[in-house]
Amino acid sequence: YTASRALALLVGLSAMYGVLFAVNLTQPYSLQFTHIDGLTVFRFPWGEKITRPQGINGPWAYSTAIMALVTFGYAFHALYALYRRDRKRTTLFLMLAVGCLVVSSIEGILVRLSVIDFIELTPFAYLALVVVMSATLNYETRKLQRESERRFRSLVEQSPFSIQILSPNGKTQQVNASWEKLWGVPAESLAHYNILQDRQLAE
Repeated sequence: YTASRALALLVGLSAMYGVLFAVNLTQPYSLQFTHIDGLTVFRFPWGEKITRPQGINGPWAYSTAIMALVTFGYAFHALYALYRRDRKRTTLFLMLAVGCLVVSSIEGILVRLSVIDFIELTPFAYLALVVVMSATLNYETRKLQRESERRFRSLVEQSPFSIQILSPNGKTQQVNASWEKLWGVPAESLAHYNILQDRQLAE
């Protein structure tokens, strides 16, 4: 979407994720913990309970958190650079959504590291990002389609050649000024004309 080239970042992150995947297979308590002391129960505001482990966070937990922040941070940076170039509202909406995801990711990391005791907001922010991104890209697609149709219509109208555009059922959708000049009739006279029912043309 931003057309930014981040090959080095993608290669570096992919390599690091490969390392983390291999390390995760050897860790007894996942990437997060080097040791687990016990379990705690946390109650959500709506009454649901979940169980969380309590223990000592290992170095891999911090490296994973840094990678997540680098990924989302670069996405925010790329969107900000694009917004400075085009000043589009759609880019601003995406930037705000990614910004919310960055903030919620920091909150989620602090929850996972047991710095704060609260629910993780990252899944909700990620869902909001997906909704905003879908709506934004859908809007962009419709806008590009309208611009393409406008350019095509202008090309037909300004063409020095006679052009008549027909629908599959034989009705005339559009003619240009050159067509009207060639045949000597206005476009309005074709309102009830159907080329598939033209006997003279068939003959």
